[in-house]
Amino acid sequence: MYPTWPYFVPTHFPLVSQKLHWTFDEESGTVTLPDRSISLLAHAGLLDRVQQLQKGQDGLLLESVNEDGRITLHASGGLRFFAQGKEYRKVVVPSGAEIMFAVAEAKGRLRFTGSVVRDSLLGTSLGGYKLKNRLGAGAVGVVYQATQTSLQRDVALKVLSAKAAADSKAIDSFVHEAQSAGRLTHPNLVQVHDVGESAGKHYYSMELVPGGNLEEKLETDGPLPWQEAVSAARDCALALAFAEEHGLVHRDVKPENLMVSEAGLVKLADLGLAATREMLDGEGAGGTPHFMAPEAALGQ
Repeated sequence: MYPTWPYFVPTHFPLVSQKLHWTFDEESGTVTLPDRSISLLAHAGLLDRVQQLQKGQDGLLLESVNEDGRITLHASGGLRFFAQGKEYRKVVVPSGAEIMFAVAEAKGRLRFTGSVVRDSLLGTSLGGYKLKNRLGAGAVGVVYQATQTSLQRDVALKVLSAKAAADSKAIDSFVHEAQSAGRLTHPNLVQVHDVGESAGKHYYSMELVPGGNLEEKLETDGPLPWQEAVSAARDCALALAFAEEHGLVHRDVKPENLMVSEAGLVKLADLGLAATREMLDGEGAGGTPHFMAPEAALGQ
């Protein structure tokens, strides 16, 4: 049983801009909620993100975020939630609400802030692709998990943003760079399958890498062991060298664009689209500031 806040299971994750603020014992912190489930381990007065809670570990699982912002929480191990004067192992918390919890004698509090925006494209079809789930968003567009209906295979579908779609030069750049990337095949490059337009929306489809990206892995697991870090850097370097041999320079290499396969292979994504971002941002050098080379930031 759980508190009688209305509850339903979503068919997809909405766009989340919520944060979880926690206090536990004498410590406190904030977690930005992604568009997916996350686990938090409760230990030493802290709540730490982990990839997965082991059986019996004290902690909580944020199972899902509903379209109206309500969040489903499951307790693990000795953690318990307290609401309406009762003890629970599962609660559904509205946006802006607080919930108390305890582990043995240590007590804590969870508070949620922010909002959720519904994505009107989810569940619709676009150019032969059924959009199932939102994977991420950037300056150029939104990436969805989609099913290519003709082949019944799952792909990643990048849809150009409304801002970009209003700029004919950005559209031309988007199409040209996607076509250029689509001609390249390499084990360390995310393969581009198709580029097109439907109902005024421009998109391209690419290989879906099920392991997520390296930034998510770093957020969940912390710094990589040096052996994994070296392997990831080598995989990325091989992809960059191959692309340069074929006249493409990425210009936005960062953990978010490094996808991790189930076998642990790193694949570089978003190849060639820095030119489109540059047009949209009006920058002399494309890229993300935290990851740009100094000479690129200086326009050299």
